[in-house]
Amino acid sequence: HPSRRYARKYIHPKLTGAAATVLQRLYLKIRNESRNGDAIPITTRQLESLVRLAQARARSELRDKVTESDALDVVMLMEESMLEAFSDEKGQLDFGRKGGMSLAKQTKTFIAELNKCASRKNSPLFSTSDLGDIANRMNLNVVDMHSFLEMLNDQSFLLKKGNRMWALTTHQSSSSGAGGSYSQSSQSGRRRDSR
Repeated sequence: HPSRRYARKYIHPKLTGAAATVLQRLYLKIRNESRNGDAIPITTRQLESLVRLAQARARSELRDKVTESDALDVVMLMEESMLEAFSDEKGQLDFGRKGGMSLAKQTKTFIAELNKCASRKNSPLFSTSDLGDIANRMNLNVVDMHSFLEMLNDQSFLLKKGNRMWALTTHQSSSSGAGGSYSQSSQSGRRRDSR
């Protein structure tokens, strides 16, 4: 479609101060709640995604500025997405306890354990089997491990790296240096610097 090509090529919306404030407030709110154990942690990658979504919203209307309304729409979208991620199979919010822990607390605890494991082995890469073993060792009451991992992927804590491999996005390896990261192709397990 010609207008889509035009928008991609010529429209590059910039955040207004009001839009940036809306996104910043959401980021800080979730970050503070996660420190108190009331929510899952938010990553800078998720904040960058919110910015890109707000820019896409403005671009869809061929505007060169991201408005406060664009940012509010993106915040609402994220909140709906999080509600969906924490809903059970009947569509009810899962604020109940599973094995003595809410889903948000399970997530936070699991990610913290993965960070420890990644530091010990000096790699943020885990197989699906490894992740299941770690969850079992922690006695997490995860009913559907596949859905749990997909939720962690959707929330940008894990990155799917192929059929049965996952990369922990919150891990900083001491040997990767500032800004370095691990990536693995399906054929090689060698470390590559992202810079």
